[in-house]
Amino acid sequence: MVEVDFNSNSTKSEPLDLKFKKETFLQAFDHNGKVHILSIQDKSSILNFYVFDDQGGYSKKTLDLTHEKFRYWDNSLVDIYTLMSQPFGGKVEELLVKIDASTPNSLETSAAASKLFLEKDAFYLTFESNRSYSQVIQIDPEDFGYGITTFNKPYIANAPAWKKSNSFIYKGHYLGVTATNNILKFEIKDYNSRDVLQTYTIEKNKDIDFKNTPIGVDGSLYGNNLREIENENRFLRDVSDDEIGVSIYPANENHIVSLGSFKKVKIPIIGYAFPITEIGFLNVTGFAYFNVTNSHSTYFKSIFNQNFEHQKGNVPQNSFDKISSYLENNKDIDSKDVFKSREETILGYITDENVYKMVTF
Repeated sequence: MVEVDFNSNSTKSEPLDLKFKKETFLQAFDHNGKVHILSIQDKSSILNFYVFDDQGGYSKKTLDLTHEKFRYWDNSLVDIYTLMSQPFGGKVEELLVKIDASTPNSLETSAAASKLFLEKDAFYLTFESNRSYSQVIQIDPEDFGYGITTFNKPYIANAPAWKKSNSFIYKGHYLGVTATNNILKFEIKDYNSRDVLQTYTIEKNKDIDFKNTPIGVDGSLYGNNLREIENENRFLRDVSDDEIGVSIYPANENHIVSLGSFKKVKIPIIGYAFPITEIGFLNVTGFAYFNVTNSHSTYFKSIFNQNFEHQKGNVPQNSFDKISSYLENNKDIDSKDVFKSREETILGYITDENVYKMVTF
């Protein structure tokens, strides 16, 4: 824990000893002004939430889901630890990825097999190990009560076993996508009723009628390396070969959806001095920004209204676009943070005069 004294211009840090016992760390995040650390007991379905107050004290909330059943990639029933650590039979580096849908998120983030969605009134744990079903745990952040919902992913007749699928939870909606190299189906459902609100389809040798940008192949969703392709067949091939993802964020009265695939590549990160918050510790916004700017994706963007009906027009710049443009014009900026305060996205950095500057976007 770090304590900052603005009167004396001093800081004091003290280590936190959580005394993990046969637990695996999953995520740390700030939610409604409280720091949370989430872990799981090894080889179990028991989740532990450590909730901290502003004095460094904490309470431990345990959610025991041992009696619940979760379906694995081969349709067998397994515990949550197995779903996270080996979603498709092989081990993954990061068991759980966190997402704040109020900001843009990369397809690398949204393509993860296990995700934690942070909304004001709920936490959502989603599991994509099974290509036919999304399994979602909705958790109340106040009393840690929970509910479990299973969503059928978009159905494609005669789809091969290697079909790709994923989902995204957003403001009371479930966004699901399933794809083969011949067809992609994208559905938006009401979270509570599970009714299908809208369905969009991409087919081989046919134009995509709901995209607002060209299909892009890029090492960054927000950079100058975008290579445009007008080839729907290439798009379907990429999403069926790589990990598929869908992400969404609000833009005035509309929603902006990115749909495509992520391919894991080794990208050297040069010239960045990342503080701990930017590699995914507490700052969800910073984690989203730096993941977006260093992702390799094939994707396009679409505009939808509040009823998820497709809208024509140009996709407006978002805060991450504007930050990247600012940094492109100020290449001497090294150490930096990206974070949210209230509803604003802020770039913070130290100038050559050792002054900490904050720019709002």
